[in-house]
Amino acid sequence: MRDITEKGILDLLPEYPLYKNIDTIGRYTATMEEEVRLLVRLGLAISAQNVLEIGTFLGDTTMILATYFKHVYTIDIKQDYKFKESNIISIIGTSAQLDTYSNIQHLPIHLAFIDGSHLYHNVITDTFHAIRLMDKGGIITFHDIVSCPEVKIALNDLSKVMDVYHIVGIGAENTAFTIL
Repeated sequence: MRDITEKGILDLLPEYPLYKNIDTIGRYTATMEEEVRLLVRLGLAISAQNVLEIGTFLGDTTMILATYFKHVYTIDIKQDYKFKESNIISIIGTSAQLDTYSNIQHLPIHLAFIDGSHLYHNVITDTFHAIRLMDKGGIITFHDIVSCPEVKIALNDLSKVMDVYHIVGIGAENTAFTIL
């Protein structure tokens, strides 16, 4: 098994402005502050408009993404999310259900954040769906690559067929990404 390629993200991206409201970051989201900063920064670097989030959890990362990007499509198995932001489209379902993606299959997705199920086969399936929807030059990001062993194994396997970069050196070590 080949290790995930390690790359300092700052070597890949120029400086970009970060959060509009820094006070909300880190207090409400389960994703670490630097990881959310990285996600926004990657999206800004490619001028993303349509973002796909797989795994809504509390919805805090979703709301942060909605302040920066035109549309955020968030998928989760729960249906109790009541977002006030009109640019957030909540989709109920799992990666195993093909109809989960029926309403967005016509869209080009520019940035995807995979943080749903942390089981190996679900990470692979989520990645397959993200690739299928992804616009050329889009970025897929993965969360919990250190804290969830099956996620890291899945990404190591994916790294045999695509470049997968593990983020190091900026406080977002639990994150990886690939550029399509």
